[in-house]
Amino acid sequence: GHALEVRLTGTAVFDLGRERFVAFEMIATGTRRGGTDYNFRELDPEPSSIGFLFTLAGESPADRVAPEMLGDYDW
Repeated sequence: GHALEVRLTGTAVFDLGRERFVAFEMIATGTRRGGTDYNFRELDPEPSSIGFLFTLAGESPADRVAPEMLGDYDW
């Protein structure tokens, strides 16, 4: 199996008049373990540190396209 345990911290500002967030930043840090064929960690199942940063998307259409095909970037 696999698991993810993180702690969330951050700030957000919601504009009631505009009914939308005008500022948002959240950080998730913790530990992940396990792997699957789809996350390229099938050979790395041991616990390891992990972190994520969540922010508001920009206004352009390009800012609102989810990343895909990350395996093709040769990282």
